[in-house]
Amino acid sequence: MSYELFANAATSSLVSGINSSVTSLTVVDASSFPATGNFRIVIDTEIMQVTAVSTNTLTVVRGTEGTTAASHSSAATVTVILTAAALASFRSDTIQYGTNSSRPSASKPGVLYFPSDGEGTIARDSGSVWNPFGLYSFPLTAPSTGTFGTTLGTGTDSFTQNGDCIVHKANGVAATTVTAAHVGTLTQDKIYTVQLSPFFTPYSSATSIPVAMPGLIIRDSATGNTRCFGFHINLTTTANSGTFTSGNRSFGVVAFTYTSGNFVLGNNINSFANSNYPTTPIFLRVNQPSSGNRLWQWSIDNQNWITHLSEAWNLGVANPDQVGFLVYAGSNFGTGASGNGVVGSIIRHYTQA
Repeated sequence: MSYELFANAATSSLVSGINSSVTSLTVVDASSFPATGNFRIVIDTEIMQVTAVSTNTLTVVRGTEGTTAASHSSAATVTVILTAAALASFRSDTIQYGTNSSRPSASKPGVLYFPSDGEGTIARDSGSVWNPFGLYSFPLTAPSTGTFGTTLGTGTDSFTQNGDCIVHKANGVAATTVTAAHVGTLTQDKIYTVQLSPFFTPYSSATSIPVAMPGLIIRDSATGNTRCFGFHINLTTTANSGTFTSGNRSFGVVAFTYTSGNFVLGNNINSFANSNYPTTPIFLRVNQPSSGNRLWQWSIDNQNWITHLSEAWNLGVANPDQVGFLVYAGSNFGTGASGNGVVGSIIRHYTQA
């Protein structure tokens, strides 16, 4: 659909009379009119919507906005006007509102869509896709796992859609460490960003979770050495309830190794603990320039970055060649009511640029 168009002091007259049913009319001079549809004109008391313009010939929809199609005499005045429907159309050209599932197909660059049901985020039409507006760079669609690179770890994982976000879950079995990661190629002199909003669903017969951690990782595929930047949880739960009752939390960089097809938790490199744990969903970034230190950074707006840790580019992970995201849960996670222990994260933003 075309945008609503307007013109100042645009007027002309009919070359010849028209009856009440024709859908094409010719004016003496349409040069002051918008060059294409979509705009409104009035002849006598009839409002028409112009859908196309070819030189001085207008294609119209007759008798719009409660007016009646009628005959009009030669030389009748034709004026471009602003109407109630034009204003409503103009508003929908710029801002739309409704449930995420009822959002129309992208076709109007610049239009904003506000979801009424809390699914996804405010989105902006690029002309071909809806891009989350503001903090997020693009929508994520639940893909096959290969879309995010190589799958690693012992956990069986899944992706499900939640508005413009992806829920990534790793499913395990009783008394077994659960890990699922997706990694792609890491190239020097590039910046990689991920935003994770962690959630945990302890459908588990166990009443504690030794470790649960979603985060951004870099990895040396030759040695298996890995660093994870994210949220580190040690929590007590109410068994099978899906809720947490108490526990310790931290945020920062943690070392992992990868042996026998599984990630093994290592040293805590640099973390905030308990009261310093960030409560606002944040963006995580590893900035690996071609020279100088590796920077682990976080942001609440995807614009202003705070360096959490600066370290030698080859420290711990000597030759990083993979980057991605991981969800991890320690052993004693339990089988629970749903048959598996589950830990996961909501991925709102993922880029490798």
